[in-house]
Amino acid sequence: AVSEAPDWPEAWNNLGVVLMEAGKTQEAEQIFRKAYALDNGESDAIRDNLRIALAKTENVGHTDEQKAEYKLVQRGNLDFELRKNQ
Repeated sequence: AVSEAPDWPEAWNNLGVVLMEAGKTQEAEQIFRKAYALDNGESDAIRDNLRIALAKTENVGHTDEQKAEYKLVQRGNLDFELRKNQ
């Protein structure tokens, strides 16, 4: 999707979510930054995903218990975000 529509922030956000789920936090952070820039900071979901990636990057010594505190949530057909488990 990002190669077909490189200026579409939701595609970049979704790629970031996939990278986070795969444990590639640093790569996800960079992708979320790109999505946030393309979106001009207007999407709460992209901003929240970037915030989560930044927090996880700063806390490199996270445990399996900490990994499980977020879940992937689909919002609509093409929009995904990470949400904190309750």
